[in-house]
Amino acid sequence: ITSLTIAAVGSGIVGGNYDTASGNPKLRLSTAGIEMWNASSAKTVALNSADGSFTLSNDPSGANRISIADTGIELWKSSTRQFYLQAGGATNAVTMLLTGPGAGDYIGMNPSDGLWLGASTFAGASSKFRVSPTGVLEAASATISGAITATSGSLSSLSVAGTITMG
Repeated sequence: ITSLTIAAVGSGIVGGNYDTASGNPKLRLSTAGIEMWNASSAKTVALNSADGSFTLSNDPSGANRISIADTGIELWKSSTRQFYLQAGGATNAVTMLLTGPGAGDYIGMNPSDGLWLGASTFAGASSKFRVSPTGVLEAASATISGAITATSGSLSSLSVAGTITMG
């Protein structure tokens, strides 16, 4: 068939795969969803009819892609997840935002743990900075200028270059 025109179709069920071309580039419509391939045979678009997930890619391996599903949104570059926004299931709340190309390069936050830097999880060994939802701050080191007000606490080791006033 070199061309096909269907007109005045009221309703019905169509099964199978329907491709716009035998080679690439092409568009495929099927009961599984919608898919598109570019001239280099890379699947560039996939819309899954079963779960509604959606993926955009620009290479045959899928190493560079954006995926959207009910679990969240992911951005991948060279097969490394660069960004992840995790969905909160039935509540539709964001449960985690995670960015970074690899170990030690992460920035993350979620409502139950808080905000952290350096690890893929709040309690991760390479997380050197974190703030819990209750305001507890943990940092591997700090340089602070200006006033510090504390109502309680302790110091295990202290070196003072200037004057200490106790009162």
